[in-house]
Amino acid sequence: MILQAMKCTSKRRVLPGFAQEFKLPITPTLGMEALAASNDVKANLLSGIGKFFADHQWKLIALVFLLAFIVRAHLMRYELFFEFDSYWHARMVAEVLQNGLPTPAFDSLTYYHNVSAATLTNAPALFWIISATIYKIFTLNAPYQFDLWVLFVKILPALYGALISVATYFLGRELFKGQPYEKAAGFFAGILAAIVPAFVYRTMGGFFEDDSLGFIWMIIGFIFLVRTMHHPSWNRDNLVNALLAGIAFALMAFTWPAFNMLVPILLGVGVVHFFLYLGNNELEKTKHYAGLWGISFALLAIAATIQTNLFWLDQFGGILASIFRIPELNAVNTVGFIALVFVLCAAAWVLRKRQIVDANALQWVFRLLILGLVLMPFVIYLFDINLQQGGGSQVGEESVGKTYFGNKYSMLALFAVIGIPLMGFLLWRKKNYHVLALPLVWIVVTFFMAWGKLKFTYYWGLPLAVVGAIVLILAIRWALSRKLLTQKIVVFLAAFMLMCGIAAGTLFVTQNVPNIESSAGWKEALFWSEKNLPVNAKFFNWWDEGHWISFLSQRKVLIDNRNADFVASGKVALFMLTEDANTARSIIDEYGSTHIIFGDDLLSKQANLAFYAYSITNGNDPRVQGIFGTTLQCQSRIAPLTKEQTYSCGSNSFTPAQMSAFPTTYTTQPNQLQDGAPLYIYREADNSKIYAFSQKANKTQLVRLWMNDPELANEYELIYKNYGGVRIWEVLN
Repeated sequence: MILQAMKCTSKRRVLPGFAQEFKLPITPTLGMEALAASNDVKANLLSGIGKFFADHQWKLIALVFLLAFIVRAHLMRYELFFEFDSYWHARMVAEVLQNGLPTPAFDSLTYYHNVSAATLTNAPALFWIISATIYKIFTLNAPYQFDLWVLFVKILPALYGALISVATYFLGRELFKGQPYEKAAGFFAGILAAIVPAFVYRTMGGFFEDDSLGFIWMIIGFIFLVRTMHHPSWNRDNLVNALLAGIAFALMAFTWPAFNMLVPILLGVGVVHFFLYLGNNELEKTKHYAGLWGISFALLAIAATIQTNLFWLDQFGGILASIFRIPELNAVNTVGFIALVFVLCAAAWVLRKRQIVDANALQWVFRLLILGLVLMPFVIYLFDINLQQGGGSQVGEESVGKTYFGNKYSMLALFAVIGIPLMGFLLWRKKNYHVLALPLVWIVVTFFMAWGKLKFTYYWGLPLAVVGAIVLILAIRWALSRKLLTQKIVVFLAAFMLMCGIAAGTLFVTQNVPNIESSAGWKEALFWSEKNLPVNAKFFNWWDEGHWISFLSQRKVLIDNRNADFVASGKVALFMLTEDANTARSIIDEYGSTHIIFGDDLLSKQANLAFYAYSITNGNDPRVQGIFGTTLQCQSRIAPLTKEQTYSCGSNSFTPAQMSAFPTTYTTQPNQLQDGAPLYIYREADNSKIYAFSQKANKTQLVRLWMNDPELANEYELIYKNYGGVRIWEVLN
């Protein structure tokens, strides 16, 4: 009402003579007073918002932490935990808890045939040490206990995710430091980090991998880096901030191999800020900023080289190749690229200092950089550009990321659509928004990565949260000087987006189940193995379940999910596919395996196994053609009216007589025809499953072993099987 009254007054028309006679102020003066009053009202509202968030800062931080933890902790209700690599990390931390430091340099339960493959390089030692330390602190230095450690494994990722969300609060606050609404910006950033599904995914309870902790060092580093950006000068505070940023980046390198994403982000931020200051003719500020940035980057580079030798440069070369659609760069080429960037920046500074180049020209360099950052994501989206080098793998986490954006980000992706051009505009036009170069570069670089690969969609979650906070706080600030209806609309939209985000994050978690809980049979088989097999047993296994086997059974595995020995993987696949029993046995004897463990999923994967067994990439290879196998669950049904019994197996229905006609042990005689080709159908003795194989598949060692071929009875003895489709054989001498 105050704003409406002021607007009516400013539009009032007064006759000139009337104004002169009664000495009334003329309309322009009233307009200036109304504008001043409007600005006062806006300032008071902003101050009120700032005071609320300042007065309740620690309560709001606690809210961010609790929301983040509760959303992620939902999956703690399961007995075990997520994915495959989680089990490897859990076992490595267990070794630290049992044997102390240093962290393991050799994996004693894997690749028992290959010392080189079992040797651990580039291991995330800091992640293991921190996790072990938390266990020791909260158990009051109690000795290692398996069940208690499993509980910690389920808690720690959710705890790390909650702590990273709190750290994001402080980053959001730092971006608006000195503004009355800085804590509100921090709150929005923290809340969005707590709920964005892509970030929630890798920090869910039980997703115990190094990436659940790795981001905390990046966020802390960014906080200190932004502090150097506010007033870049060569003083003690900025030097300390630059050092702390560099140390945080170095700690990320020792925690998580994906630290390499920092390289393009820091280079991009450094170049953008360099030309921002240079274009403003601030030569001293440019020089000081370059020095501060150089300290942080140098510490990262040193830590990266210690951790990976020069492999981090190869990884950065791969990122450059995917962005610019060029062949992958090796370490030498990548060093040359980075050196070229440094040389060009130094040359620009010298040319400006000597006044050979006009400041306006350098300002246009900065503007073109901003324009490129803003436009590239939209060009990639509109033209559906594939960022995978060479087409990329389409399997699992290596598949294209763009098709999962709806599931990973929900409506929160709209923040990027609004925020990227908004930040570009503010950097172009508003000098006091220069710190927004960091979130702009961050969200664009990680967008390239997420668009190209599913496993990188995790990387886009946090920058999306920060950019979402920027959009929300600037929208609210803009609305405060508008009509009451506009303010209500903006507040409603902001609340709606936050509620949608909370709903998306919560629903996303409930849709995920730990793989081992949905892979029937493996959990029971491995618990049985731990209790019943000799401690020196050596499993002959497929790599898919390698980490599960070694952690839960505490027995050695030939290969695991790290795929550190492709030759051994090929030999295991060849064992399953060969038609020659002597060849199969020679492979077993070569590795000295004492037990074989397989799941029935392999019966339908024989065509894929051929790619490992024969080192081929052509699906038309004759060794692949004609291999077919499937497993179908069966259920007994009684017709309500006729009381007749049938067995439903997939889309097939069999009478008891038909079911009984299927053999339960290996046969060389087909019992069905499919499109004129012989088909071999078997059943379990309890009629719980049927198996169907082509003629070529029926001859393989895997099927002969699975269906108890009598000719193999002197070679292998079935000692365990369960309804879930996992079987264990003892290798006989």
